Amino acid sequence: MRLKILDMPPASQERYLNNAPPALYRGPHSSNPCGSCGGHCCQLMVALTTVEAFRMASAMSLAIEAFAEAVVVPPALLATFRVPKIPLAQGPTVIRLRRHPETMLCNFLMNVSGAGRCGVYSLRPHTCRLYPYNLEIDGELLKTGSQNLCPTRWLQTDSAIQPVAATVRQMRVDHRAEERLHKAWLKAGGQARSWEEYLAFVTEKLKTHFPLPAPPPAPRARKMGAAWWKPA
Repeated sequence: MRLKILDMPPASQERYLNNAPPALYRGPHSSNPCGSCGGHCCQLMVALTTVEAFRMASAMSLAIEAFAEAVVVPPALLATFRVPKIPLAQGPTVIRLRRHPETMLCNFLMNVSGAGRCGVYSLRPHTCRLYPYNLEIDGELLKTGSQNLCPTRWLQTDSAIQPVAATVRQMRVDHRAEERLHKAWLKAGGQARSWEEYLAFVTEKLKTHFPLPAPPPAPRARKMGAAWWKPA
């Protein structure tokens, strides 16, 4: 795979860019731009594949509905989503992370002593991992977002290319798995079925790879003051 990060100056130019004359100054630049950000990108809609949703649900021992929801994509916006669309009776559908109903910020955004930080950073979807890179992959362009929301402009470090390449490879693997799921779903008549039926279908298909948590056992009735242990 040939991968190139576009439109992002190298970190070696940081001193020059941050001390440029007013006519050339384009704002502060940093090789660690997220360090001074409160999470401005967390106001964007994050679409993820079924495979990613199950991976997160299994790792967090949560039901998918606890942190994600299904939304029907309007025809005019179909081309703007990179994830494969789920064929359902209500129309082409994607899974997205839930956002706070009042702030419209991602539910996983945490406030840590005034700094915005991702609560599931190691599990975050490909959409988040690749933001806001513009990439050239094997001669094809992939635009993942804009730095307009970022208070600090990004600089490219020598170590950046490796995790980006790993994410692109995993994204390709997940998309191929997603397409196989959708093919099996269509074969089962999925285009005329609901989101709830799709969730049950893929749960059965993926249970060996990403087991979802079993419901907790019902609490046992106990008399007030009764010991929960017996002395030896």
